Amino acid sequence: MRSMSSVDSPLAGRRVLVTRAAAQAEETCAALRARGASPVPMPTIAVSPREDLRELAEVLRRPPPGWLLVTSVNGVSALSRLLDDEPSLRTTLRSWSSAVVGPRTAEAFAKLGLGEALLAEEHRAEGLLARLPTSLAGQPAVLPGANKVRAALLEGLAERGTATEKARDDAE
Repeated sequence: MRSMSSVDSPLAGRRVLVTRAAAQAEETCAALRARGASPVPMPTIAVSPREDLRELAEVLRRPPPGWLLVTSVNGVSALSRLLDDEPSLRTTLRSWSSAVVGPRTAEAFAKLGLGEALLAEEHRAEGLLARLPTSLAGQPAVLPGANKVRAALLEGLAERGTATEKARDDAE
């Protein structure tokens, strides 16, 4: 079986709008170019880090420890900034269980040194839920950096008996 060249690709010669945030679009554009497409960056969202992460720090300090659910590299960035500002939280966060949505998020999360996180096999909300225990009663779930969370994830967490907190970055 021969490998598909960019000329043979169904994307060859097509223009493709890339709606990711400008700072996150290049990898997608490069992959599209490699397949013969002409990417057109057109950001529909701008991720701007929240400058005040006190809300996130307060939530993470409240007992009991629960689940840290990281749905994007933006969530890892929020945690990284928080740990830079408040290094003492690193010990607190090591007592939390963690789960991440995808391999890039897992790679970024690992660099924080907070221990191993469960990785969703299916890289979306349903995959994350599938990796979590069926009962989370009494355990909080925190989604750092999350602005918009799929309803399936919030509903699934509620069905498992957890209170969910979104400590997010601002997005336009």
